Amino acid sequence: MKEQETKIAGEKSVGKRTNKKNQNDTYGICIKLKQYKGVTLVALVVTIVVLLILAGVSIAMLSGDNGLITQTKNASEEWKIAQDKEQLELAKQTEIAKGKGYIDVDDYFQRLEDEGIVNDKDADIVDNGDGSYDVTTGNGNTFEVTPIPDKENAEDLEIDYVGQGEIVGPRINKIEVTEKTKTSISIEVVTRNAEGGNYTYSYKKATDSSYTQAQTTTNNTYTFNGLEENTEYNIKVKVETAEGSIEKEITVKTASTKPPEEEVPVGTITFGTATWSGGKASIQVSTTSGYEMEYQINGTTEGSWTSISNNGTIPNLTHNTTVNVRLVNGSKRGQVQSTKIQDTNKPTVTVTKQGETTTNTITVTVQATDNESGMTASPTYTYFIKKTTEQNYTQKASNANNIYTFTGLDQGTSYDIKVEVQGDNAGNKGEGTLENITTGKVTGGTVEGAITFGNPTWNAGQASVTISTNTSYKIEYQLNTTTEGSWTQIQNNGKIQNIPHNTTVYARLTDGNNHGDYTSTNIQDTVNP
Repeated sequence: MKEQETKIAGEKSVGKRTNKKNQNDTYGICIKLKQYKGVTLVALVVTIVVLLILAGVSIAMLSGDNGLITQTKNASEEWKIAQDKEQLELAKQTEIAKGKGYIDVDDYFQRLEDEGIVNDKDADIVDNGDGSYDVTTGNGNTFEVTPIPDKENAEDLEIDYVGQGEIVGPRINKIEVTEKTKTSISIEVVTRNAEGGNYTYSYKKATDSSYTQAQTTTNNTYTFNGLEENTEYNIKVKVETAEGSIEKEITVKTASTKPPEEEVPVGTITFGTATWSGGKASIQVSTTSGYEMEYQINGTTEGSWTSISNNGTIPNLTHNTTVNVRLVNGSKRGQVQSTKIQDTNKPTVTVTKQGETTTNTITVTVQATDNESGMTASPTYTYFIKKTTEQNYTQKASNANNIYTFTGLDQGTSYDIKVEVQGDNAGNKGEGTLENITTGKVTGGTVEGAITFGNPTWNAGQASVTISTNTSYKIEYQLNTTTEGSWTQIQNNGKIQNIPHNTTVYARLTDGNNHGDYTSTNIQDTVNP
């Protein structure tokens, strides 16, 4: 009985252990499933993060400041800029090839429009007022074109890219040395489009290879201190704004301890007022420095300078000539100072009436003189006329003749005449007037004996009558009426035929445009049968 109970108990015990084992197995399987599920989620999250990182890297490679798209766009823009500059340079070379010895800037700008480099030269080319021009191409790129040494005597054109579209970067017109000592140099930077910009000042000895940055500031003036005396320095200024940046360099030498008399002063040359005679000008040059002077016309080529004494006169100068003068002290040469000879005075034009006016004509003679550059050999005369009571002139002719007859005028009318003369050697236009010139009137009627009717002669019931005049005018007549537009012209001593009894013949004088008062005679048969 005990064994049976024990057996039974053992079996139950075994049964309990078996159940526990099964429970443990089931729990273990759940644990493993949860572990596998956790690993799968982590892997998924990691995969997504990696994909996002790769997507971000791809986007950054395509876009951004250094992205492929941006770099492609920049390369395209740079290619267009290079292409535009090449076209500007080729157009310049074409103008140089004309062989004039200089570049006609107006012709150059016209060529840019003709070749389609700019759309409209009047709108796309802007005179900056400092000797340079802004030229905007059809691609929207803006270049600064500067004639060297100036527009009137351009030997070359300096072409620099300055911006795109309406975004034009800053410009440095010039760097002026305002003061220098043995150990310092003070400068002022003259700029355009540099509002709110930063100025970075750097310097180095002319013999050194690299610059030393001095300071970055918003001021356009700066003083370099601690320099060596009597030493040449290269000074560089960089101007930066949101639209871009630009650099410019100058070379300046610090002051020296050498005696003042060895220094060639600057700005001590004075030009007098040009005086004209026979189409040529002369100008006096003086200096307060005590040094000798030398000059050159339209150039600064070494070996071509001519000495001139203080208060000396430079003769035989023509319109638009540039006079360059500098001081001389042994082997030293001072800074060149220049002035341009200009004839800005208009020619004097005198208009006089020639002969007597007629009823429909006025003849004038024109004389034009110029006391500066002189008149050209063939001036152009443009003639205008108006009635004195009118406001505006009407142009009648433009030619090389200084005598002109205005025709087709109204009789007894006051006229004003104006003549423009284009033709002094500087291209100035003069103007002269002649006012209140009155045309004559056609003589009228028989009271003054101007028109005479002969005695009528009869034939077959019809009369004929002769009309004559003692003037130079022509005769016109009508029968029984004075309606305008119905007059018939007849020669002097001409005969009117086939006139019936009791007909009134009206006659008047005419110059072809105007006419006098009419007179008349009545044709009557008073002879008895």
